[in-house]
Order: sequence, then structure tokens, then C-alpha cells
Amino acid sequence: FPMLSIAASVETRDGRVESLELVVSALAARPRRVTKAAELAVGKEPAKVPCEEIARFARKSCTPLANVDGDVKWRKEMVEVLVERVLHRVHLGAPG
Repeated sequence: FPMLSIAASVETRDGRVESLELVVSALAARPRRVTKAAELAVGKEPAKVPCEEIARFARKSCTPLANVDGDVKWRKEMVEVLVERVLHRVHLGAPG
């Protein structure tokens, strides 16, 4: 069983983000969609998407359950790290 998993999908059109789906999983009974991600990204140029802000919001909105192996605090902190990484991998935010 994974300790944490992140999935992201982005669609662009005419140089702007048309949609962004972000899902954090392996923290609770079911995956959690981070709907605020789309709110913060849609309509922006991909390089101007606030990846750090989206990652912070994802961390704040996720509560790992303690019934999975692994440190709960570490898993919560890693949400922010991994969300930011995956957003950069789908070519959002300024190059790091």
C-alpha cells in the first residue's frame, strides 16, 4: 500500500490552462480531489500558475489517517513537496 500518491492532469488551450485536476491518495479511505487547484490555475499561462500556493493548500486540506504504516506528520508534509513536484512535471509554474 503506498504511503502517498499524487496525480495531476492539465489541459491547455491558446497558451492558458483550461483545466487542472489534482488528486491526493493513500491518505484516507478514498482519494481527495484538490478542487482549489483548478480555481488557482484556470485561465493563467502555465508558467504563472502558483504551484507553491496550490501545494500549501493541498497540505492543509489533507489529513492522513494513522492506520497506514508510516509517520502521519511526514506524510502530511510530503503532500506539499510532492504536489509541487508533480505540478512542475506537467509543466506548470516557473521553471525551478
